[in-house]
Amino acid sequence: MKTAKEIQQFFYHLVKDSILANGVSGSVYLDGYRPRSSKEEDIIVSFTTGNAEQIQQGVVTITVFVQDIAPYENGVKVENGSRTLELEQLALQWFNSLTAQLDYKLSLNDIIGTYADEQTSSHFVSIPIYYELKE
Repeated sequence: MKTAKEIQQFFYHLVKDSILANGVSGSVYLDGYRPRSSKEEDIIVSFTTGNAEQIQQGVVTITVFVQDIAPYENGVKVENGSRTLELEQLALQWFNSLTAQLDYKLSLNDIIGTYADEQTSSHFVSIPIYYELKE
């Protein structure tokens, strides 16, 4: 049986030295620790849900932030669509590279997608991972 923080730490270490982390300009953070003023492509690892059943199951969400751009030099910012597409593809490549030798059975809980974050003038790529703890 693992705690929420232990599960979050496990996924943090999975991402920390991965092709996904190496493909962004920023750093990897646990949820709540990313500097509010960051303009980098940071990755956040969040424990989303979990249960305490005999087979532990839940969802961990990996989020990659991408700053919006003003392509027409008129001050109107929009999604950096080419960059979020690259990161969605890199996220899928990273997820598909995870090995079966883990203590966890992993699958995508939903599609890898990009969403707006109006508060930070950015978009984020969301990677919702469903896990089952093999014990």
